[in-house]
Amino acid sequence: MRRFIAGTATAVALIITVAGCGGATTAPTPPPPPSAAVDPPEGLKIAAPYELHKLDAVTDAAYQAAMSKALGSFGSALQVGAKQVTKGGLPSGLVLVILFTDTSLSSTPGFLDAVANGSAASTGGAMKKATIEGQPVRYAAGLQSAFAAYKWNDAIVYVVLPTEKDVLAVVTAIIKANK
Repeated sequence: MRRFIAGTATAVALIITVAGCGGATTAPTPPPPPSAAVDPPEGLKIAAPYELHKLDAVTDAAYQAAMSKALGSFGSALQVGAKQVTKGGLPSGLVLVILFTDTSLSSTPGFLDAVANGSAASTGGAMKKATIEGQPVRYAAGLQSAFAAYKWNDAIVYVVLPTEKDVLAVVTAIIKANK
C-alpha cells in the first residue's frame, strides 16, 4: 500500500507541475479551494453487497502521514480522504478520494490517464481502460494489489483491492450508486 500511495502521490505531483506550466488556458476560473473541513469521500456511496466505513483512527493517522510525506509541497494542491470497503462485514479494500483545490487541473484532458499511469507503474502493472456505466475507468493489477480510478465530480476516486476482478466489481458498485 505504501508503494501505491507513493506512486500515486508522485503522479499527482507531476501532473500538477505540468499543468501549472502549460501556458494560457481557456479553463474557467476555478471556485475557491475547499475548506479544511471538507472530507473528500463525503457523499460517496456504494451499492450492495459492499459498504463504506470510516478508517479507524490508527489506520487513518498512518495513511494521512504517508500521503503527507509522499506529496510534500504539493499537499496544498489537494485533499485526500479514505474509506474502508467491506463485504459481508469483512474488510475488502480501500477507497481513496483525491479532491483537487484547483478544479481546472482535474478537468485537464488526459488527467485521469496520467494519474492512473503513475499509479499503475507503482503496482508493477500496465494501465488498462474500461467504460463502466458510461464512466471512463482506468485500472491496473500488480503482484500485491489492483486499483481502479475514475473521475467523480472534481475528484479522482481510487479503489484498491487485492485483485483486478475485485477492484472492477467494487468500482462498478460505486459508479452505480453515485449515478
